Amino acid sequence: MQREILGKLTDVDGDGHYDGDKAARFSEQRVMIDDLELLFLLDKPSRKRLNLINNALNRLRRNEYDHCIRCGKTIAERRLELDPLTEYCSRCASSHS
Repeated sequence: MQREILGKLTDVDGDGHYDGDKAARFSEQRVMIDDLELLFLLDKPSRKRLNLINNALNRLRRNEYDHCIRCGKTIAERRLELDPLTEYCSRCASSHS
């Protein structure tokens, strides 16, 4: 409800005309603020997990999801099934710990 009201307030410029660009910018800023507020509320383990999720999504976008971030070798499918957020092959994971 709050976002809807704020959105309506920014849809109108000083002359009472719709300003779509201004509304879009404001909307993006509001989402960024909401994201920052959420990050401040998360505890350290939750922030770490969120970071791992974002890293996995970025690797998916780059078609590098199943590649170890240390050595570049393929991460075993079974390993990814057990832990979809893993960033390391089993060899690098054992030396990373």
